[in-house]
Amino acid sequence: MTDIIAVVNQKGGVAKTTTTIHIGVALAHLGKNVLLVDLDSQRHLAEGFGIVADRIEQEMSDVFEGAKCIKEIIMPNLRPHLDLAPSNVRLADMELTLVNMRFRESKLKRALEPVSSRYDYILLDCPPNLGLFTVNALIAANKVLIPMATHFWSMLGVSRLLTSIEAVKHEANPTLKITPCGRAIPLDRHTPWSHRCILDTQA
Repeated sequence: MTDIIAVVNQKGGVAKTTTTIHIGVALAHLGKNVLLVDLDSQRHLAEGFGIVADRIEQEMSDVFEGAKCIKEIIMPNLRPHLDLAPSNVRLADMELTLVNMRFRESKLKRALEPVSSRYDYILLDCPPNLGLFTVNALIAANKVLIPMATHFWSMLGVSRLLTSIEAVKHEANPTLKITPCGRAIPLDRHTPWSHRCILDTQA
């Protein structure tokens, strides 16, 4: 069975894309077939591999629009065993269009179905919000990974995210689980708040 992992936190700057890239490359290095999917219009996932995202002609907005199948926009073999479904700034406009589409929350799940059997892992790099692309990721995934930093706003964001995850589980994806492999990124282990954050995430 393919593990589809949504890398989620509505707080920006907590290393979602860095986490996605490093885990994806590590799994591919172990011989696992991996697909990275960029759901963030900031397009950092492609640029993390040295690709100029604004020059990409076919990307995830075409998939959500229905103009392309995901297999048509996948960039194969960025590394051995590692493929990428990229995005660029056009994805920001696509979210506005997606609001008026039927079955908008499950677009990604249906798009991944024809290719999921090719991969051992599919990692979904989500935008820093709880909008439609993040909801699509939570419905398509069977696991959630939450990178976070040890400061107040990050912890507050995680609390709200957990509420959203429970709502998605209840309404659309009851098998969704939070993976235990995530760790907090300490800004300063010696501050009381950072220490509390680390203890709370370990609990």
